[in-house]
Amino acid sequence: VVGGVVVFYSVAGGAWSVQITDSLQSLLLVAVTVAFCFLSLHRIGGLEGLFAAIDAAGLQDDFALVKPANHEYKTPIPVEKGMFTSFWVFAMLFNSILGAANLQTSHRYLSLTDERGAQKAAMLAGFLMIIGSLVWFIPPVVGRLLFSEQVEMVQGLGNRADAAYAVTAINILPPGLVGLIVVAMAAATMSSMDSFLTGSSGVIVKNLYLPLARLLKWPQLEGLALLRLTRFVNFGMGMWCICMAFILHNLGGSAGIFGIMMATIALLGPPTSLPIILGLLFRKLPLWGFFLGMGTGFCASLTIFLLQRFDILFLMWYQKIFTMAAATMLPTLVSRFFWHHSSKNFRDLVDNFFVQIHTPIRVKEEVGANIDHTFLRTVGNYLLISAGAVGLLYIPAETPSGHVAVVCISLFLLGIGLLMRLNSSPPPSETTNP
Repeated sequence: VVGGVVVFYSVAGGAWSVQITDSLQSLLLVAVTVAFCFLSLHRIGGLEGLFAAIDAAGLQDDFALVKPANHEYKTPIPVEKGMFTSFWVFAMLFNSILGAANLQTSHRYLSLTDERGAQKAAMLAGFLMIIGSLVWFIPPVVGRLLFSEQVEMVQGLGNRADAAYAVTAINILPPGLVGLIVVAMAAATMSSMDSFLTGSSGVIVKNLYLPLARLLKWPQLEGLALLRLTRFVNFGMGMWCICMAFILHNLGGSAGIFGIMMATIALLGPPTSLPIILGLLFRKLPLWGFFLGMGTGFCASLTIFLLQRFDILFLMWYQKIFTMAAATMLPTLVSRFFWHHSSKNFRDLVDNFFVQIHTPIRVKEEVGANIDHTFLRTVGNYLLISAGAVGLLYIPAETPSGHVAVVCISLFLLGIGLLMRLNSSPPPSETTNP
């Protein structure tokens, strides 16, 4: 159902509808998860009570930020070997860079007005990820301490630990806010899927179809015809995502959602992302060097997958991702020594690409009318409506803490909505497209 909703609004409205819904979803997600975090801490007695409960349960080593490679967890739910070690932390940092610097996520920055806006967006995303890591993990930690038996009894999931957040919410949150947590979890899923759909569809049409059409001398699509093709690709990618969700759910085994995601990233992330990133850092890379790096990376990925499938070789997650990275980077960088064999036409294209990268954007000439104010007004209106809807949850909330949480969430959305509305009027010197 969630997949169908995402496909509908991403196909119907494209990148702008995705940006608007993502803005609403992110603000709701921030408000709800922060409230849930404070309610969880309130239930266990604050930070002092949290650390006391960890000590009383003898779980200091399990909750250490970095663990030794031979650490044994005190839980019946299995944890993959090598997780949360120092090498795993470095691998996760490396993986985060790969996840942020690729074609699927570049539209988040390309859709902004200028370079300064893109820098602000990147810094805000990094800051929120750091804060979010603390906010999102406190409730399942509280669940591990207070409701571990209920988590272990959950059925229907490959890894029962995936239910810790939901079990904690059911036990701690008042009526109404539990439903809001479900909405927030759906919003997190939607914001990941819709960005993927619109970003990938744009890459496929602009970077694959159009060059291929020129090469094969197909009729060049423009205007409405090109828009229809992009919508068709968007719809196809959405159906593929929904089918893959069913497949991964049935084939995931005991790894759970997190384990499936990490395994997929380790085997496919470096070959698909690293050559493109290297192309941004090193100018003198021949065209065939990118394909060579991707090819060796995918060969190494397939080899490791088959060796593990038949129990010939076992590699921990961070070993996989570093092996994939080396197999991809080395051939790509070696091709740099053959740059002088590249054609003059390709070298001119590369030079022009880097000239464009370092040329500041002239907003009025290149972008046209500034619609930032229209965007602010639209999102602000929806936030005001959301604040009123959330405020109605004050009625079913039964405890003082529940009432305070509902009021705080509603006031947060109301405040941000009013702030956006107040800043949605363009200066007299600007004209905007309604």
